Amino acid sequence: TSGREGLWVINGKMGYDCFESAWGGSETLTIGQSAPTPADLGSYGVLGWLADEFNVPLEIRNVAAAGSAEQYLMMERGDVNSWLSGTLWDQFPRTRPDWLPNGFIRPFADMSVPGFDLGNNGQMDFHCPNVADAHLDEAQTAIYNAFRGPQIYAAKNVVGPPGMEKGVANALRNALADAMNDEKFASDMQGFTGIKNNFSGGEAAQQQLIETTQAFLDKKDDVDKIIEAVHAKYVK
Repeated sequence: TSGREGLWVINGKMGYDCFESAWGGSETLTIGQSAPTPADLGSYGVLGWLADEFNVPLEIRNVAAAGSAEQYLMMERGDVNSWLSGTLWDQFPRTRPDWLPNGFIRPFADMSVPGFDLGNNGQMDFHCPNVADAHLDEAQTAIYNAFRGPQIYAAKNVVGPPGMEKGVANALRNALADAMNDEKFASDMQGFTGIKNNFSGGEAAQQQLIETTQAFLDKKDDVDKIIEAVHAKYVK
Protein backbone atom coordinates (compact mmCIF):
# COMPACT_ATOMS: atom_id res chain seq x y z
CA THR A 1 0.00 0.00 0.00
CA SER A 2 3.02 2.30 0.01
CA GLY A 3 6.60 2.39 -1.12
CA ARG A 4 9.31 3.98 -3.24
CA GLU A 5 10.10 6.51 -0.52
CA GLY A 6 13.20 6.86 1.61
CA LEU A 7 14.82 9.51 3.75
CA TRP A 8 18.05 10.34 5.53
CA VAL A 9 17.60 12.72 8.46
CA ILE A 10 20.22 14.25 10.74
CA ASN A 11 20.40 15.70 14.22
CA GLY A 12 19.37 19.35 14.07
CA LYS A 13 22.56 20.54 15.76
CA MET A 14 24.76 19.39 12.90
CA GLY A 15 26.25 22.04 10.66
CA TYR A 16 24.93 20.54 7.44
CA ASP A 17 21.82 21.35 5.45
CA CYS A 18 21.19 18.95 2.56
CA PHE A 19 23.43 16.15 1.27
CA GLU A 20 25.57 18.35 -0.97
CA SER A 21 26.53 20.55 1.99
CA ALA A 22 28.41 17.58 3.50
CA TRP A 23 30.69 17.05 0.49
CA GLY A 24 34.19 17.48 1.84
CA GLY A 25 32.74 18.19 5.28
CA SER A 26 34.46 17.81 8.63
CA GLU A 27 31.57 16.60 10.82
CA THR A 28 31.22 12.83 10.68
CA LEU A 29 27.75 11.47 10.02
CA THR A 30 27.09 8.49 12.27
CA ILE A 31 24.39 5.92 11.68
CA GLY A 32 23.47 2.64 13.38
CA GLN A 33 23.04 -0.70 11.67
CA SER A 34 23.40 -4.30 12.77
CA ALA A 35 26.17 -5.32 10.39
CA PRO A 36 28.57 -7.90 11.84
CA THR A 37 29.31 -9.06 8.27
CA PRO A 38 29.24 -7.31 4.89
CA ALA A 39 26.11 -9.22 3.91
CA ASP A 40 24.27 -7.71 6.88
CA LEU A 41 24.79 -4.18 5.57
CA GLY A 42 22.11 -4.60 2.94
CA SER A 43 20.86 -1.33 1.49
CA TYR A 44 22.90 0.61 4.06
CA GLY A 45 25.85 -0.11 1.81
CA VAL A 46 24.60 2.70 -0.40
CA LEU A 47 25.60 5.21 2.28
CA GLY A 48 29.24 4.17 2.15
CA TRP A 49 29.14 4.20 -1.63
CA LEU A 50 27.71 7.73 -1.63
CA ALA A 51 30.29 8.76 0.96
CA ASP A 52 33.05 7.60 -1.39
CA GLU A 53 31.49 9.15 -4.48
CA PHE A 54 31.02 12.57 -2.87
CA ASN A 55 33.66 12.66 -0.11
CA VAL A 56 31.24 12.64 2.82
CA PRO A 57 32.58 11.78 6.31
CA LEU A 58 30.67 8.73 7.56
CA GLU A 59 30.75 6.09 10.26
CA ILE A 60 28.37 3.12 10.38
CA ARG A 61 28.16 1.89 13.96
CA ASN A 62 27.62 -1.84 14.31
CA VAL A 63 24.85 -2.31 16.87
CA ALA A 64 23.00 -5.37 18.13
CA ALA A 65 19.63 -4.32 16.69
CA ALA A 66 18.62 -1.48 14.39
CA GLY A 67 14.86 -1.58 13.91
CA SER A 68 12.73 1.54 14.19
CA ALA A 69 12.39 1.23 17.97
CA GLU A 70 16.16 1.03 18.39
CA GLN A 71 16.74 3.88 15.94
CA TYR A 72 14.41 6.18 17.89
CA LEU A 73 16.38 5.41 21.05
CA MET A 74 19.77 5.85 19.40
CA MET A 75 18.77 9.28 18.11
CA GLU A 76 17.30 10.32 21.46
CA ARG A 77 20.36 9.19 23.41
CA GLY A 78 22.77 10.76 20.95
CA ASP A 79 24.37 7.43 20.07
CA VAL A 80 24.13 8.42 16.40
CA ASN A 81 23.40 11.68 14.60
CA SER A 82 21.56 10.42 11.53
CA TRP A 83 18.99 7.86 10.40
CA LEU A 84 18.19 6.19 7.07
CA SER A 85 14.63 4.94 6.80
CA GLY A 86 11.64 4.40 4.54
CA THR A 87 8.12 5.55 5.37
CA LEU A 88 8.90 7.54 8.52
CA TRP A 89 8.64 11.04 7.04
CA ASP A 90 4.85 10.98 7.35
CA GLN A 91 4.97 9.12 10.67
CA PHE A 92 7.15 11.56 12.60
CA PRO A 93 4.23 13.97 13.28
CA ARG A 94 2.52 11.10 15.10
CA THR A 95 5.39 9.15 16.64
CA ARG A 96 7.60 12.10 17.64
CA PRO A 97 5.46 15.22 17.10
CA ASP A 98 8.05 17.60 18.60
CA TRP A 99 11.11 16.44 16.71
CA LEU A 100 10.68 18.46 13.52
CA PRO A 101 9.08 21.65 14.93
CA ASN A 102 11.74 21.84 17.65
CA GLY A 103 14.59 21.17 15.24
CA PHE A 104 15.71 17.96 16.93
CA ILE A 105 16.01 16.37 13.48
CA ARG A 106 16.18 17.89 10.00
CA PRO A 107 15.93 16.58 6.43
CA PHE A 108 19.30 15.71 4.91
CA ALA A 109 18.70 13.61 1.79
CA ASP A 110 15.67 12.29 -0.09
CA MET A 111 16.69 8.66 -0.59
CA SER A 112 13.59 7.65 -2.52
CA VAL A 113 13.57 5.99 -5.92
CA PRO A 114 14.30 8.38 -8.80
CA GLY A 115 11.37 10.64 -9.58
CA PHE A 116 9.79 10.41 -6.11
CA ASP A 117 9.39 13.53 -3.95
CA LEU A 118 8.80 13.10 -0.22
CA GLY A 119 6.96 16.42 -0.06
CA ASN A 120 5.24 17.85 3.00
CA ASN A 121 4.23 15.71 5.98
CA GLY A 122 1.93 18.31 7.53
CA GLN A 123 4.68 19.80 9.68
CA MET A 124 7.45 20.53 7.22
CA ASP A 125 8.46 20.20 3.59
CA PHE A 126 11.29 17.78 2.88
CA HIS A 127 13.26 20.48 1.14
CA CYS A 128 16.31 18.39 0.26
CA PRO A 129 16.22 17.03 -3.30
CA ASN A 130 16.03 13.43 -4.40
CA VAL A 131 19.65 12.27 -4.36
CA ALA A 132 19.41 10.23 -7.55
CA ASP A 133 17.62 12.95 -9.51
CA ALA A 134 19.87 15.77 -8.34
CA HIS A 135 23.32 14.23 -8.13
CA LEU A 136 23.70 10.91 -9.95
CA ASP A 137 24.43 10.16 -13.58
CA GLU A 138 22.94 7.17 -15.41
CA ALA A 139 25.63 4.70 -14.36
CA GLN A 140 25.51 5.84 -10.73
CA THR A 141 21.71 5.65 -10.71
CA ALA A 142 21.87 2.00 -11.76
CA ILE A 143 24.05 1.25 -8.72
CA TYR A 144 21.81 3.33 -6.47
CA ASN A 145 18.68 1.50 -7.66
CA ALA A 146 20.33 -1.87 -7.12
CA PHE A 147 20.93 -0.92 -3.48
CA ARG A 148 17.72 0.95 -2.71
CA GLY A 149 15.13 -0.73 -4.90
CA PRO A 150 14.80 -4.07 -3.07
CA GLN A 151 14.22 -2.27 0.23
CA ILE A 152 11.88 0.53 -0.77
CA TYR A 153 10.05 -0.41 -3.98
CA ALA A 154 7.15 -1.54 -1.75
CA ALA A 155 6.87 -0.76 1.94
CA LYS A 156 3.65 -2.43 3.10
CA ASN A 157 2.62 -5.33 0.93
CA VAL A 158 0.70 -8.59 0.86
CA VAL A 159 2.27 -11.57 -0.89
CA GLY A 160 1.20 -15.13 -1.57
CA PRO A 161 3.07 -18.36 -2.29
CA PRO A 162 4.49 -19.17 -5.73
CA GLY A 163 1.97 -20.82 -8.01
CA MET A 164 -1.09 -19.44 -6.24
CA GLU A 165 -4.21 -20.34 -8.21
CA LYS A 166 -5.11 -17.39 -10.44
CA GLY A 167 -8.71 -17.16 -9.28
CA VAL A 168 -7.64 -16.96 -5.64
CA ALA A 169 -4.94 -14.37 -6.39
CA ASN A 170 -7.38 -12.21 -8.35
CA ALA A 171 -10.01 -12.41 -5.62
CA LEU A 172 -7.52 -11.22 -3.01
CA ARG A 173 -6.13 -8.52 -5.31
CA ASN A 174 -9.59 -7.21 -6.10
CA ALA A 175 -10.64 -7.19 -2.45
CA LEU A 176 -7.58 -5.18 -1.45
CA ALA A 177 -8.00 -2.81 -4.39
CA ASP A 178 -11.64 -2.21 -3.43
CA ALA A 179 -10.60 -1.41 0.13
CA MET A 180 -7.79 0.93 -0.88
CA ASN A 181 -10.03 2.72 -3.38
CA ASP A 182 -12.56 3.41 -0.61
CA GLU A 183 -11.69 6.99 0.33
CA LYS A 184 -12.85 6.70 3.94
CA PHE A 185 -11.03 3.41 4.54
CA ALA A 186 -7.82 4.72 2.96
CA SER A 187 -8.07 8.01 4.84
CA ASP A 188 -8.66 6.25 8.17
CA MET A 189 -5.72 3.93 7.53
CA GLN A 190 -3.46 6.82 6.63
CA GLY A 191 -4.56 8.74 9.70
CA PHE A 192 -3.91 5.77 11.97
CA THR A 193 -0.55 4.71 10.55
CA GLY A 194 0.84 8.02 9.34
CA ILE A 195 1.81 6.33 6.08
CA LYS A 196 0.65 7.80 2.78
CA ASN A 197 -1.66 5.71 0.64
CA ASN A 198 0.52 5.02 -2.39
CA PHE A 199 -1.36 1.93 -3.51
CA SER A 200 -0.28 -0.27 -6.40
CA GLY A 201 -2.58 -3.08 -7.55
CA GLY A 202 -1.38 -6.67 -7.57
CA GLU A 203 -0.46 -6.88 -11.25
CA ALA A 204 1.43 -3.59 -11.14
CA ALA A 205 3.21 -4.55 -7.91
CA GLN A 206 4.24 -7.89 -9.39
CA GLN A 207 5.75 -6.16 -12.42
CA GLN A 208 7.54 -3.69 -10.16
CA LEU A 209 9.01 -6.59 -8.21
CA ILE A 210 10.22 -8.28 -11.40
CA GLU A 211 11.87 -5.07 -12.62
CA THR A 212 13.38 -4.28 -9.22
CA THR A 213 14.80 -7.78 -8.87
CA GLN A 214 16.30 -7.66 -12.35
CA ALA A 215 17.86 -4.24 -11.68
CA PHE A 216 19.53 -5.72 -8.61
CA LEU A 217 20.71 -8.86 -10.41
CA ASP A 218 22.17 -6.77 -13.23
CA LYS A 219 24.45 -5.02 -10.72
CA LYS A 220 24.86 -7.73 -8.10
CA ASP A 221 28.57 -8.28 -8.74
CA ASP A 222 29.22 -4.55 -8.40
CA VAL A 223 27.06 -4.31 -5.29
CA ASP A 224 28.84 -7.24 -3.63
CA LYS A 225 32.24 -5.61 -4.19
CA ILE A 226 31.00 -2.25 -2.92
CA ILE A 227 29.51 -3.79 0.22
CA GLU A 228 32.79 -5.55 1.04
CA ALA A 229 34.70 -2.28 0.68
CA VAL A 230 32.12 -0.24 2.60
CA HIS A 231 32.08 -2.71 5.48
CA ALA A 232 35.86 -2.65 5.75
CA LYS A 233 36.08 1.14 5.60
CA TYR A 234 33.03 2.50 7.41
CA VAL A 235 31.66 -0.09 9.86
CA LYS A 236 33.07 0.43 13.34
